[in-house]
Amino acid sequence: MENKDKLIDVALTLFNDRGYQSVGIQEIVDTVGVSKPTLYHYYNSKLGLLKAIFEQHILGDIKRYEEDAIYNGDFTYSLQKLTFAISNSYKNNPRLYHLLFTYILSSKDSEDYKVVNLYLSKIYNIVVNLFVASKVQNGNMNNREEQFSYSYLAMLIDYLNRHGEEMNNDQFLYSLLHQFQFGINS
Repeated sequence: MENKDKLIDVALTLFNDRGYQSVGIQEIVDTVGVSKPTLYHYYNSKLGLLKAIFEQHILGDIKRYEEDAIYNGDFTYSLQKLTFAISNSYKNNPRLYHLLFTYILSSKDSEDYKVVNLYLSKIYNIVVNLFVASKVQNGNMNNREEQFSYSYLAMLIDYLNRHGEEMNNDQFLYSLLHQFQFGINS
């Protein structure tokens, strides 16, 4: 593994374990075994390293979410595809998604939040677009598509963060989605 990749891997682990604000550049470079100028050469700053983590790891996932969340006249199917895509991404890279999801509750004024919020917003907008597109099928949303989008993401993120690998399987996800959709349709 090249130093550039090692920096991303170590920073992702440290940021996930202790939070971006609690990790210094010196700790990252010492762990990797490189100098500060090496980090600056590749990423310009700690914030640049954070940006690179998400650009490298999540942009492909977001593209897949966009494709899976295309409403085809069957809201249940589209929501299932999106849910399984997010769940699989979490299974494949739990450190990244745990770090991403922790920013939901972090200070909105920090520069690191502003970086990560770009990706959170993309995911949120994908979900909102699915709910808006399906409002014909789900008439009882009554212009509450954004509220249902928040509820869906909060439920899914909480579930993934609490249960991670041990219960992140098809049976539990189907049950979760069934319960969520029961709330929309009741």
